[in-house]
Amino acid sequence: MRAYRACLNCRGRKSKCDLDINGGRPPCRRCQREARECILGESHRGGRRVRKKPKIEGDTPANTTPSNPNTPKDSSLSSPALVATSYSPLPGQQSIRPNLQPAQPYQRASFHENIASAKLQNPSDALEILAQVADQAEEGDSGSEPPGQSLSNHPALRLQPNGAKIDDYIHYKPVYEQYHHPYFPIIPRETFNRAQLPWLSQREPHLFAAILTVASKDDERIHQICYDHMKELVLMIAVGAEVGVEAVEAMLLLSQWVSHRSQASVAVGRGEEDRVAWMYIGTAVRLAYYLGIDRTAFKSEVLEDPTKFHRSRLVWLACYLCDRQVSVRLGKAFWSRGPGPLSGMKANDFPTLKPLAPGDEDRASIFQANLELTQIFSNCHDILYASKGNGWKEMLEGRYAKYIDDFRASIRNWNRTWGHLIGSPPAKPSLLLTFDYLRLYVNAFAYQATIARAVLYPRDKQHNSSEVMPLIDASAPDARFIYESLDAAKDLLAHFNSFVDIETLRYMPTLYYLYIVYSAVFLYKARATTTMTNDERISVRRTVQSTIDRLHKANHMGSRYARLLQMLWRKAPKIRDPPQVQIDPRLQQQYEIQVARLSPFLIPLHNLYL
Repeated sequence: MRAYRACLNCRGRKSKCDLDINGGRPPCRRCQREARECILGESHRGGRRVRKKPKIEGDTPANTTPSNPNTPKDSSLSSPALVATSYSPLPGQQSIRPNLQPAQPYQRASFHENIASAKLQNPSDALEILAQVADQAEEGDSGSEPPGQSLSNHPALRLQPNGAKIDDYIHYKPVYEQYHHPYFPIIPRETFNRAQLPWLSQREPHLFAAILTVASKDDERIHQICYDHMKELVLMIAVGAEVGVEAVEAMLLLSQWVSHRSQASVAVGRGEEDRVAWMYIGTAVRLAYYLGIDRTAFKSEVLEDPTKFHRSRLVWLACYLCDRQVSVRLGKAFWSRGPGPLSGMKANDFPTLKPLAPGDEDRASIFQANLELTQIFSNCHDILYASKGNGWKEMLEGRYAKYIDDFRASIRNWNRTWGHLIGSPPAKPSLLLTFDYLRLYVNAFAYQATIARAVLYPRDKQHNSSEVMPLIDASAPDARFIYESLDAAKDLLAHFNSFVDIETLRYMPTLYYLYIVYSAVFLYKARATTTMTNDERISVRRTVQSTIDRLHKANHMGSRYARLLQMLWRKAPKIRDPPQVQIDPRLQQQYEIQVARLSPFLIPLHNLYL
């Protein structure tokens, strides 16, 4: 039985709303599986619908769209976000081509062409593509999958004040110090002193609970207790509890290692980690402003405790780093002002990260290198990805080349300064992955602009509307940027496969998993839209498969994303032969006649150098 109504969640995803599971009443199968509120939308059938957009002369009626009997009507990949069906002006602007015919849609668009035309500007877009692939795969077996249960349906395991002893959790502190702390070293050294644990649990409960929540992920029972206790503390922050700098540190730690308990009812990853991280970081930034630690980014002339001052300064710069990173991943605006353009933070400004012994790691220099990388990310995001309207304008008008050249020069300068920096196995690979993703983030804008122009620009009447999008080759105006983005994506996956130890993979922060996902999706898209040799295609496929195998061996989140990438790459795009140029036989005959007439006067090639 076909349902003539769809809930708001399914309507927003442009996917089928299955109400048969409850006899045509909400909740639908998807909302019940994902534990969402199922609200049926109003029907738009019948009556006269007023169109807000002005009709372009010669355009087809607004309520009529070209259809293809060979294309499934309920395909999740047929949404306007993935397939451009007509030309529309930029937001807030008039049409820049009023006298041209509207663009014709690609007829019989295949799965791979839909992926090729999809927007891919950040890891959030990559996760949306993978979610679309997962939705399409679920259409065939949606009836066999039992609806999942939300975590809220299970009885909460509450940590009572006297329900557990510190000795029950003391062994998780060394785990965090050894495996997690090198990735994000913002916690003071004295925190890991075993004698300080009773004091820490009483005076800095948020930081203590956050450390235990992050370090206990491999023990489901302990992790559930710590996670529920942490939720109570976060709730107290939300209602205005008095907190200190340690609460800001706790929020930042939770944003870097998002607990999988909040996504326990989700079969595959759809960006839940980024959404949770966005909320944690937003809370941390607002707390930092409220506590006034943002002023520590500038040179202080007030006499105060140096230990507290340097701790607050490091926490504020960590807020800046996390805010920029999650905004770049989600394509959202920034919240924090940052360290300030005149502050000039160097490694000497972070004395708590300086090595104590000659053989210790110089985490202050690594932090400075990360800070400079993040500033390039921030500038690139502000100029190229700040808003959707400005980004599309840059893509269509082609004014972005000078900006990308400047960013590439900044990246080369950073590599000359920090490329030979020595770090521990957790710190050095993470810095390398961030550098590769920055190269990809900057140069991929030109690739996406080339795809956008090929999809959105109207075709004249002399072209066949069913003609497929041509492959991008060295003749493209932005070829140097496109090839650089391909190299960056392949380098990122190669460095992940080579330098990240499989034993420490599960301890990596969330953002590095998302960098890997974005690179794999970008290579899939580039494999379908650019000219590659057969050997290069095989090499890319092997690299991605090796990445998927390693992700399967990681934690819960890595295995979820590995399944999504496996579903995407099992439908690898077929190699399209380049279009053959058809020559008019009459022109060919005239050319042969002219060559025959001029042949007595032609000088042999080997005589030109005599």
